[in-house]
Amino acid sequence: MTDPPPMAPVDPPPPPELRGSRRLGTILGVVYVAIVVAVNLTTPVLQTANGMLLLVPLVALVVAAVVLVANPRTAGLGSGLLLGFGIALLIGAGVCVAVVAGLTG
Repeated sequence: MTDPPPMAPVDPPPPPELRGSRRLGTILGVVYVAIVVAVNLTTPVLQTANGMLLLVPLVALVVAAVVLVANPRTAGLGSGLLLGFGIALLIGAGVCVAVVAGLTG
C-alpha cells in the first residue's frame, strides 16, 4: 500500500474587512471630544458640577463606539471613534502639561 499524497497547506481565510470609515470616525471622535471640553470650559452652569457633567457625553461616546464596533457593518466607524477619543485624550493631556509647565516655569 502506498501512502496518499500529502495535502497542500490550507491558507487561512482572509480577515473580514472593517466596514464603515475609520478615518471619518477618528475625525468625528476628536472633534466631538474637543467640542464637549470647549462647551464645558466656557459654560459657567456646567462648571458648578466640578466637571462631572463632562463625563456624561464622553461616556456616551465610548458606549456608542463599543456598540458600533460590535456590529460588523459599522466596526470601522466604531473603531475610529475609539481611536479619535484616545487621540483627543493624548492631545488634551499634552496641552494640559504644557499649560501647567508654562504657569509654574
